[in-house]
Amino acid sequence: MTRLAKSPDQLQRHYDVVIVGSGYGGSVSASRLARAGKRVAVLERGREFVTGEFPSRFPDMRNEMRVTGQRMSLGSRTGLYDVRLGEDMHVLVGCGLGGGSLVNSAICVRPPDSVFERWSSRYDLERTDRANLDPHFDAISDFLGIAPTPESVQGPRNLLFRDACDELGIESEPIARNVRDCRGSGECFTGCRSRAKQSMDVSYVPAALRAGARVFTSLQVQQIRRSGHRVTGVSGQVTATPKPQNP
Repeated sequence: MTRLAKSPDQLQRHYDVVIVGSGYGGSVSASRLARAGKRVAVLERGREFVTGEFPSRFPDMRNEMRVTGQRMSLGSRTGLYDVRLGEDMHVLVGCGLGGGSLVNSAICVRPPDSVFERWSSRYDLERTDRANLDPHFDAISDFLGIAPTPESVQGPRNLLFRDACDELGIESEPIARNVRDCRGSGECFTGCRSRAKQSMDVSYVPAALRAGARVFTSLQVQQIRRSGHRVTGVSGQVTATPKPQNP
């Protein structure tokens, strides 16, 4: 891919857009905004991991990628007594170029029709039905290689589960994942060593770079400066010295 910025010294003082974090939201936004002609800088706290550098044990992941399961996604809450309407979930968070996409299982499932209908009715939204959104899902699926997991990499346990469902008359299907040439090594959560998983560092970050965005690693944003309701800048610190990159 087009190379990342070598040094924080290359960080200019003025950009149209500064994006904090290179995960799903950051990388996709950077790609789209750069394609629209904006001067974009992406600031990622973690470093870039290349083939052979992913930690193989969770304790090492906690040290090198600052991965924890302590962050929570809180269920909906309402009313004077803070009544819970949904379930809280632990969220696995990774720190590195690509963000959380480094440490997930590459599962990419489209919401069912009922979800689109609920979005439209509850929030009075237009163009959020299946007919309007499917072309966008199709484009993303093509870009990320989203497809049902082939039988060759499902493994004995998944195939046994499928056979049991067939025996019981229960409908089942292989889950869709954003991978290309997956080997079924089962290392999705600790970083794909074969680089088959289309995490943001191998998909949308390169797309953003090709479109002209600047991407910096090992830069932690610590403060967002504002003027009223308008963000005017960010400041922070260098968290590590970037490794030299091959020409």
